[in-house]
Amino acid sequence: MIAPLGLSRVFFARKIVAIEAKIAAWREAIQQALMNTWFASQSYVLLPLRRSMEQIAFEAKRVGVGVIVFDGVVTRLVVRSIDRPIPASYGSW
Repeated sequence: MIAPLGLSRVFFARKIVAIEAKIAAWREAIQQALMNTWFASQSYVLLPLRRSMEQIAFEAKRVGVGVIVFDGVVTRLVVRSIDRPIPASYGSW
């Protein structure tokens, strides 16, 4: 008798981190990072440092994605992504 296996038995990856890098258009980057949660356990946007970082951090926290900033020399974590179970469903793979 053949029976379907549970996701945890057929899916070997336990953690996938997605990073959406943008020079501009931070709102679109956050939306794409949110869409990346379909397959990723953590999803981040990577952006250059800007004055609107407080608003960007607020929006990212609201949807559960992280923010990484690069100032031309140093990369730093501004907001940590929430952890999600993967895969989200059979359809995400």
